[in-house]
Amino acid sequence: MPAKSVYERFLWFHHEVKSEKYPNSRILAEKFELSQKTAQRDIEFMRDRLRAPLVYLADKRGYAYIRKNFGLLSQDVCIEVCLKFSPDIVPYVSEQIWHPEQKQRSDADGNLCLKFNVADFREVKREILKYGSGVEVLSPAALRDEVRREIEKMLKIY
Repeated sequence: MPAKSVYERFLWFHHEVKSEKYPNSRILAEKFELSQKTAQRDIEFMRDRLRAPLVYLADKRGYAYIRKNFGLLSQDVCIEVCLKFSPDIVPYVSEQIWHPEQKQRSDADGNLCLKFNVADFREVKREILKYGSGVEVLSPAALRDEVRREIEKMLKIY
């Protein structure tokens, strides 16, 4: 599955860690058809840049979280997000996994509505902005406002 995005790999890895399956770079590499070095770089990026509280447990031969609550993907704090993707964007997002428990449906106009839970908006906001005018935040209002503010900042630059 080489077409899987980095974000999907992060989501999958996070879910495996939260499920106490103790994933490692070899398992990540096999799952997404990557080199083991690329998989290890993904794990290090999650730990170092995204500040995921990952720790390698030698006795388990895999990773676990030092603490239970972590950012966007936490199961402890849940804010439901609902996004509507326009028909021209649907082919790019319909096969993506934004969250292991996401729900999606298509409407009569060909739009795709995607619902999933987050703990905060940092990561999902970046993903939303990536699709430009091809995605609309339907809820929550707080996320919609954050995206609007970011676009307003961008308008000052361009």
